[in-house]
Amino acid sequence: MLNVEIKIAVTSVSALLTTVQLFVLVRLDSVEQLSCTAGVLTKRYSPTQSKLNQLADTFICGDGKDPVHDVRSNILDFCRFFSTSSLFMGNGVSSEMQIFADGEMEAELKRLGGTGDASVKELLGNGYHDVVKAVIRPKRALYDLSELGPECFQIAGLSVDSTEDDETQARRKDFDVYNERGLRVCCSHWQLFLKDSITPAKTPCLIYLHSNIGSRLDALRVRDLALKRGFSVLAFDCCGSGLSDGVYVTMGWNEALDLFSVLQTLENDESVSDICLYAHSMGVFPAVTNVAIRAAGAADKKMQARLNTLPHVMRTGQRLHKPIRAIVLDSAYASVREVNEGLLREMQMEGFSVPKAVTKVAVAAINKSVKKRTEVDLELLSPGDFVELCYAPALFVAANSDRYVSKEQSNDLAVKYSGPTEILRVEGEHYDARDATAYSKAIDFLYAVINPRL
Repeated sequence: MLNVEIKIAVTSVSALLTTVQLFVLVRLDSVEQLSCTAGVLTKRYSPTQSKLNQLADTFICGDGKDPVHDVRSNILDFCRFFSTSSLFMGNGVSSEMQIFADGEMEAELKRLGGTGDASVKELLGNGYHDVVKAVIRPKRALYDLSELGPECFQIAGLSVDSTEDDETQARRKDFDVYNERGLRVCCSHWQLFLKDSITPAKTPCLIYLHSNIGSRLDALRVRDLALKRGFSVLAFDCCGSGLSDGVYVTMGWNEALDLFSVLQTLENDESVSDICLYAHSMGVFPAVTNVAIRAAGAADKKMQARLNTLPHVMRTGQRLHKPIRAIVLDSAYASVREVNEGLLREMQMEGFSVPKAVTKVAVAAINKSVKKRTEVDLELLSPGDFVELCYAPALFVAANSDRYVSKEQSNDLAVKYSGPTEILRVEGEHYDARDATAYSKAIDFLYAVINPRL
């Protein structure tokens, strides 16, 4: 019986909701078996490191039992499914984490009603190939600052001063903010200036919140549209993403604190009058919670209890007064649990029957391990718990081919949302850039809130 011990070190952003690199210590009968295993994985996932690191770079972080050749692909995809659908992420507490100790999975399986001595082959069966092919581990979104474009450029047809005929300039200011953990958050702020002025115009500011596989570079999707509408645009790399400090992403938990730190900085920026948010995927939780926490005074006991689950600094830190006037929530998930359930249904539709006991074991073990080592409770990542305290108008953008977040989740969030809502259906998948028309409608929505017709 081959014995596999799986340890992980999180190093970059993953395909769906996490960023992990796996170091797999495999006690095999021979070097040939290791080479065979790595060779199969190399062919399948095209990693670029050595044989062992090719094995490590495959997306396994679940039960990881018994990588025998004839069931290897079943096990790997099954484990990859649970690692991503359970939003496996960390927050910098530890760079190494053991998911299953010897005998732990068997014991948990038996406790939950399964057969403790059943092999993974018996549990998973054969014939499962690429059910979760979209759940792969992309590299961290690294880039050069030059990719953000010129530091200064003209905005044709826009004047920030009605008494002037000069074209308005956009100028980018790159700066760092340090969050409550002492980590550097890299920011860029495109502000509007009269051509010969050294003082930025006072305008509303649109903050772009990227996905778990993204960076502030993604803000270029909406930057020019927003600038032409008279917004300044601020984007930042959440810690663990892009050029900012940190190793892990947490699907919104620590990222909410990064946003809070950025909002604190804007409190002292005289060029910012109002704030709007465009949040994609992971960015939804930070957006929703930072809007909801401002309405804490209107919370009943039930909602107050939910707010009390949020990070302490958000509840007790500096009171922020600049209003968040409107938000766009693109690919908004209601809860981690619903993402898990949706992916499980998809697997079953593809003909892969996942035993309930195995599902419980994998999800419970990963959640327990993440919470123990990172102090991030995945069960708390539930934007749906906070939308009742959100009163700023919201546009929900839902992709028709999103495999990770169902359209029903956007509908449910919109129903629970306390403020005015609209839903925009778009073509594409979860992480796809939207077409220009969709982004234009989103900016029009924000502009209409900031500049209501009399």
